[in-house]
Amino acid sequence: MRFEGRVLLVVTANCPSYGGGMWIAPTAQMDDGLLHVCIVRSTSKIRIALLFPTVFTGKHILEPEVSLHALTEVHLEGEEPLPLFADGEPIGTTPAVIQIVPHALRVFVPAPF
Repeated sequence: MRFEGRVLLVVTANCPSYGGGMWIAPTAQMDDGLLHVCIVRSTSKIRIALLFPTVFTGKHILEPEVSLHALTEVHLEGEEPLPLFADGEPIGTTPAVIQIVPHALRVFVPAPF
């Protein structure tokens, strides 16, 4: 899959929500081995204002400015370096390659009561 064009936002996720309840990738599952990429194309400020509340229900993916793709790797580049963030923290600039690494993290949780 290749996308070229002006974008407002590109989000990679391996879980459905982040940021206090924004369902950015409502079909994502943490254990499916896929990276879910949400692309929001450039549009007017008024349209963004109307679109933004729908991210809290996951309905934004039904809008024509938004597309969601399940991939194992994404290459990001722009005409000039663009900032990259991970969990709200700056981590670098484009160009970048982001990929899913299945089973790379072990998580221990307490046993149920």
